[in-house]
Amino acid sequence: VTEGDYAISVTKPAIFADYLTEQLTLLIEDYDVTVEAVEGRQEIPFPYVIDPGHALSLDQVSALELARHFPATDLA
Repeated sequence: VTEGDYAISVTKPAIFADYLTEQLTLLIEDYDVTVEAVEGRQEIPFPYVIDPGHALSLDQVSALELARHFPATDLA
């Protein structure tokens, strides 16, 4: 991303579709902007992958085991 360019990552865009559409429409109407949407290449950490609505028993799985299959959260 270069100066004057802005980017956002949305983990589950379907959940935010109405909100994002509304906000981006306002930007497009008020400013001379180009909006692009592309699929990201960054892996998603497991806390964001697991759907809280699913019954998932993790009592037999350690954090180390999960880390072998999913990337860790990079908060830097």
